[in-house]
Amino acid sequence: MCKSGEIAGRRAAFWGVARSVIRHSPFDTRQFIVFSLILVAASQLPAALLPRLEMVAAIKSGKGPYGLQVSPDGRRLFVANFASDEVGVLNLANPKSRMEMFYAGPEPVDLAISPAGDTLFVANAGSGLITVVSTKDLRMADHIKVGGRPVALAITPRGDRLFVANWGRSRVGQVDIVDLQTREVRSVKVGIRPVAVASGQNSDMVYVANGGSNSITRVELQDYQTREFPCLENPDGLALSQDGRWLYVAGANGTELALMDAMAMKEARRAVVGAGPFGIALHPSGRVMTANKGGNSISILESDLSGVAHLTVGKSPNDVVFAPDGKTAYVSLEKDNKIAVVKLQ
Repeated sequence: MCKSGEIAGRRAAFWGVARSVIRHSPFDTRQFIVFSLILVAASQLPAALLPRLEMVAAIKSGKGPYGLQVSPDGRRLFVANFASDEVGVLNLANPKSRMEMFYAGPEPVDLAISPAGDTLFVANAGSGLITVVSTKDLRMADHIKVGGRPVALAITPRGDRLFVANWGRSRVGQVDIVDLQTREVRSVKVGIRPVAVASGQNSDMVYVANGGSNSITRVELQDYQTREFPCLENPDGLALSQDGRWLYVAGANGTELALMDAMAMKEARRAVVGAGPFGIALHPSGRVMTANKGGNSISILESDLSGVAHLTVGKSPNDVVFAPDGKTAYVSLEKDNKIAVVKLQ
């Protein structure tokens, strides 16, 4: 990683050239040049400021690990092992501990955890159920029937509603909105093959990535009205910034991550990451990380997608999550049947 003096030198040289170009340009073109130079600077210089990534361990999991969740207190990691029909839990306080397995329904593909950390929700793609697990004793406490093929989960910061991206049983998929107090389920039609779901701090909207129709559906939670917006091809990863202003979309058929204005639903920028970006995680600092399934790597970028750093982690990374302190990332490696542990320095 570059030292601060080297970064400062690069910046000084860059803006020295920039001032010369602007000073000798016609007045009516100066604004365009300034804007272009700012974009170039944003895309090149901050990369040196990104944290250095180091893979420090690869922990054995069950077969076909997919979705991940870290408990709010940062003490445990939960892993949905799709191919072996089990959920794993790892004690993060003991780096040498082995992953404990428990049954939580068939084909567990994604997880969500309550803000209090006492309840784990498991999307069972094979049964059309959401299994509710007590994290105290790792026992199944309840099931929520949504039908179809639930594949992705998101929970509100208040823990009052659960959102389920569901392929459904017809050509068009749905998002299931679960009231966690009453267990009432409301299903809203979205696009084809919904594969990811995200909601923000205000919890007044939910966003669904439709992998089969190359679109994002936005659902207004006050009246359940929907609008569908085009996006990059085969969106498979989705994340919403903490302030709800920006939506990150990973296009699994290519190599790009898109940044969209969450209100206007217009694309602001794209950045090249690794091949087949799939899962997305937001760092406490606002930075964004992608699990690049086709490239066997992860990438980290600034929140505005400026700069990028990569790290090879193993075969077919699906999902990525951060520890609450942001110092460690965990990556599920589907074809290695392992969890990569990555330190950010």
